[in-house]
Amino acid sequence: MVRRSKPNFLIAGTPGTGKTTVCNRVVQLAPLELINLSNLAREHGFLKEFDDTFQCPVVDEDKLFSYVEKKLLQGNCIVDYHACDIFTPRTIDAVFVLRCDTEILYDRLVSRGYGPTKLQSNMECEIFDSLLEEAMNAFPHDHVFALKNNNEQDVEVNAKLIVSQYRSWKQPDDKRCSKKAGLCSSSE
Repeated sequence: MVRRSKPNFLIAGTPGTGKTTVCNRVVQLAPLELINLSNLAREHGFLKEFDDTFQCPVVDEDKLFSYVEKKLLQGNCIVDYHACDIFTPRTIDAVFVLRCDTEILYDRLVSRGYGPTKLQSNMECEIFDSLLEEAMNAFPHDHVFALKNNNEQDVEVNAKLIVSQYRSWKQPDDKRCSKKAGLCSSSE
């Protein structure tokens, strides 16, 4: 098992759920290094081709992961990426999957100019809990948190929860108790 003095957290979720907004707020509150994988892929050319159906580039996740792996093994990172299937518990200590009410998500995606196919695909991803299921299949359940993220109040509550997890983090063999995965809301 990799030993680090500081954790790595992944903020995942369907596009439009507020990953970047939450990550930006977290780094204002805690000294984590923000790694936005989509931006990094564009900046360093870790792209395979352009997907005409979804009107977006396809990321070469193998090259992208190879590029960030050393930094992740050092710890103290918060990663902004839609999915978690390129990561393992060796590199990520907790996954926070942001969720959003479908009406709100729909409006956000339309305002981004998503075409019908891309819009439908992302809405189905949220409706069917695809990214939460992916996280639960890839990580221990007590390392996965589902967070409702509909508005600015939720962003603040979620950022503070993530910072609290960061400050209380200990190596897994230190028998730390953590909240079991579940759908959290700003009222919890």
